Amino acid sequence: TSSGWRSSTPSSTSPGMRITPFERTTRSTWTPLFRSNNEKEFHPRSNNWLGYIITYNNITYYIAGDTDKTKEAESVKCDIAFIPIGGYYTMDVNEATDLIKIINPKIVIPIHYGSIIGDKEDGKRLKNNLEDTSINTIEKLVNANIKR
Repeated sequence: TSSGWRSSTPSSTSPGMRITPFERTTRSTWTPLFRSNNEKEFHPRSNNWLGYIITYNNITYYIAGDTDKTKEAESVKCDIAFIPIGGYYTMDVNEATDLIKIINPKIVIPIHYGSIIGDKEDGKRLKNNLEDTSINTIEKLVNANIKR
């Protein structure tokens, strides 16, 4: 491209693969991680759908996507975690609380609740469930007006 940045991301990824998304990025690594299990019909492991662990500028982010509490998710070490809490298709608030306490991020941002599935109050419930920890919970911004 004219900016000199060229993606070196492979066209397909698999769990455990480490990716450096841009050739000039020295502090960014993406690690795919299974984000499904066989307990729910919506996310069969055979689809190989993934969540990602991204390290950028020495901060590690876990973007779980639509997932349940899996053994792979329980092994994540991160600073900031984006965890689904809506239930039915993903973990519910209590399952997410259990996972978050295991992986112990500094910050958790609940996702996938309050619109299609899950209650709008689930973010508050998660925050209340984590009151006895040092984990900061950032509740979802609804209809945020972000100007650029």
